[in-house]
Amino acid sequence: NNKLVRSTIKRRVLVEVIKKYAEEEMNMTSITDFPLKCPTPREMKALLQMSLDIEKRMVPRFFASQQGEARLRADFKQDAEKKKYCTIDADEVVKQSEWKLLWE
Repeated sequence: NNKLVRSTIKRRVLVEVIKKYAEEEMNMTSITDFPLKCPTPREMKALLQMSLDIEKRMVPRFFASQQGEARLRADFKQDAEKKKYCTIDADEVVKQSEWKLLWE
């Protein structure tokens, strides 16, 4: 029946309802608590290269400094390890029994 999906609830209100449910009922407080869709290694490599190319063109002196390319690579790697380039896999979430209450 999908009451929440079919109702006239505004998106931001729905997001807050889901967030509150996740935090209070399921003790999910981080994006990594959810099923995730993450870029493939090939996509990550392309994204890093694109970031490097843009930075090199926009701020060439900075890019050449110790705080430039090396720092960008290190930050990118750290962000990837923290799953910052991932999104919540909504298709998987709605399949989980814990979430069925919201969709019934």
